[in-house]
Amino acid sequence: MKYYMSYTVLILPLIIILNVATVNAMWVKLSDEELTKQSDVIITAELIGEVPIMINHDKIVIGVLKVEDVLKGDRDQTALLLALPSSKGVYMSEDIFYKKGQKGLWFLRERKAKGEEGIYLADHPQRFLSAEHAADKIRAIKKSIKNN
Repeated sequence: MKYYMSYTVLILPLIIILNVATVNAMWVKLSDEELTKQSDVIITAELIGEVPIMINHDKIVIGVLKVEDVLKGDRDQTALLLALPSSKGVYMSEDIFYKKGQKGLWFLRERKAKGEEGIYLADHPQRFLSAEHAADKIRAIKKSIKNN
């Protein structure tokens, strides 16, 4: 009984500390209208690669999206740069990881960091929809944009 109590006294604070340190990001669900309005660019594209680079003394990972169709934004765009979280180092609960070869519908917003232009974010779970699930959404967006 004495040993049981001493283990409980040691383990219980550890469990509490680990649970407090575990925080998960929570996102508010956006309507299609809000998502479209809050996106600077809406495209169908494939993530074809990524490379770590230095911008303003910060090391970031940039993904390259090969554009197939532009629903909102510059129609002549053939590729876009996507800021990605680093797969090395510390993870944050709001980090969303994409894999090379992922193809689908991207709702992108421009990264507004000082001295940057042309780098986009897909930083909400609704900002990417895989190609298998995107057909209905693409039709709805085209119809919505056409009516506005």
